[in-house]
Amino acid sequence: PEEEIFQVHVGDIQNPKRSQCASSYFDKIAGYFKTYSEIPNLMLPGDNDWNDCPNPDLAWEYFSSNFIPFEQYWSDRSDFPSTVMRQNAQPENFAFVRGGILFLGLNLVGGSTNEYITQADWDKRVDNDIAWGKYHFDRLNVGSPNADPRKEDYIRGIIVFGHSPRGRRFNNFLLQELYNVDIPVTYIHGNGHTYEAVQPFLSEGWSNYWRIQVDQGANAPPLKVTVRGTTTDALRLSMNVNGGKVFPGGFIKLDRRGGLYEGAVATDADGNPLISGFGA
Repeated sequence: PEEEIFQVHVGDIQNPKRSQCASSYFDKIAGYFKTYSEIPNLMLPGDNDWNDCPNPDLAWEYFSSNFIPFEQYWSDRSDFPSTVMRQNAQPENFAFVRGGILFLGLNLVGGSTNEYITQADWDKRVDNDIAWGKYHFDRLNVGSPNADPRKEDYIRGIIVFGHSPRGRRFNNFLLQELYNVDIPVTYIHGNGHTYEAVQPFLSEGWSNYWRIQVDQGANAPPLKVTVRGTTTDALRLSMNVNGGKVFPGGFIKLDRRGGLYEGAVATDADGNPLISGFGA
């Protein structure tokens, strides 16, 4: 049977022009998850939660105190939080392995630099993201000729979570590291507010990589990712899905769970209604 194990929020829990990124708003959102979610949650920052706030330094303090490490709130009812690793240099970044899939969560926000966040700060953040990915690729022999598919710790797929599609330097790192590795790689993010499923590296010949942009949270249910196991019972699990994707290898599927709610209006990254087209 399918089992729901964890949930990841890819950022933008607020409109900073309305909330002003007040500490009480971060507290309120954290409280919602703690009250209503039965499964552990991991939270990544969006630009609306940090660098686009009136005072990004204060906003980061509020985000960190509420959501890093958020999954530990559920440690008394699930063993999942104990499997999550956090990066010392950038503790909002996380990683864990489940079902032969390496999951990475990264601080990859949209927005821009400002008086609080310099270009050097921005570059250092992406440097840390790349170092975090490289560390796990190396320790798990991802792409190595020494990797043995018969071993329990063999990585057969990679799913990366972030906020923005603008992580060009990190995505180029993925291209360089995994181009010749025959496993599916998926980057799931928000920021654009309408569903997209694209393969941005097809022109470079990398067909195993997909970028998935999720719908705005108020407009659609959370995207559901299912990883099929390797036991006899697991192999009987149907991988058919309507309105989603089944990735190369046939053991990872993404389900939009009906897509946009009835009457929902898709918006752009600034919250403006889109008159035509709801994405792919």
